[in-house]
This record gives sequence, structure tokens and C-alpha cells, in this order.
Amino acid sequence: MATTTRVTGGAGPRDKSPERPDEARECHRFKRTNIVLDDALIEEARRLTGLQAKREIVEEALRTLVRVREQQQALALFGKLPWDGDLAEIRRGRNLTVGE
Repeated sequence: MATTTRVTGGAGPRDKSPERPDEARECHRFKRTNIVLDDALIEEARRLTGLQAKREIVEEALRTLVRVREQQQALALFGKLPWDGDLAEIRRGRNLTVGE
């Protein structure tokens, strides 16, 4: 049996049926907020990404920001972690020679 729950903010009724437990859990991942966005920047993002909804654009921007910062953190470790190995030997195992 499906139950209906009203979500505040004018979103309307939401189906929380047992057949869709993932959607019920998903509802708690999002938080409504109001932000002021630069219209020119939004239009440029639309042009570059093909995304139309502002929410999609903001979510893509946040995903990109997180990915770039994680990459920067990984790069910051370059040369700082100990490694004891023979790169030439490892490459020989892949039929590569040093310098390729």
C-alpha cells in the first residue's frame, strides 16, 4: 500500500511506496536553499553544457569543484610518498621498454 507525504516548499505530494525505497531515502539527501546567481554566468554554463535547469547547472558545478579539488589534493602528494620498486622491471612485464 502506498502512502503519500506532503513535502514542504510547494513541491506537492510524494509517493513513498515500499516499491521505491531508494526514492524515499533520496528525499533526505537534498536541502532546499535560495541563492543569488549571476545570470550571465548561468547563460554561459547553459551554452557550454547544454543543461537548461539552474539546479542541474549548480549540481554539475559542485561535482566539478569537488572532482578538481580531489585531483589537486592527490597531485599535492606527488613525490611525497615513499615507493620502493623497479619501474623498468614493472614495464618489462607489460612488454614495454624504458623510455616509451
